[in-house]
Amino acid sequence: MREMVRDKGYNIVFTGRVSDQELARLLRESWVNLHFSVTEGWGGYSVIEACASGTPTVAFRVPGLVDVIQDGYNGYLVNNISEFPDRILDIIGNLDRFSRASREFAERFTLDETARKWSQMLRGGMECLNDIYRPHMQCHIKIKYVTGLSRRDGEDP
Repeated sequence: MREMVRDKGYNIVFTGRVSDQELARLLRESWVNLHFSVTEGWGGYSVIEACASGTPTVAFRVPGLVDVIQDGYNGYLVNNISEFPDRILDIIGNLDRFSRASREFAERFTLDETARKWSQMLRGGMECLNDIYRPHMQCHIKIKYVTGLSRRDGEDP
């Protein structure tokens, strides 16, 4: 990558690893976050970090990133490398809109909101499990009642 931009006159800095504080500063000062992974899985955390700083992202359309980049809202998803320059220029030309949208997107991931969603999901999961297992539990109870839980005098309990 360094070789590709060495003599182009671009203002690009390759930082290597930086502290969390330095990363936060760099994200706040950046116009766009470029995410070049083509086999991400779920790399959305770095995109959400960038969004929280108001920095939109351009990334390849891969699993995981399609869940955290809303194409044209908080960044762009591209299918090949040749699409990056136009998308970057579009973001820079509309930076206020993309920055605002990025921050709004990141606000969905607060600790309180995440806890609320987990709680909601777990409650829904328990209801679903109850729906699945309740008929079996009732059946199991009926079987026990019929097959062996009678009183000594021969009467059913």
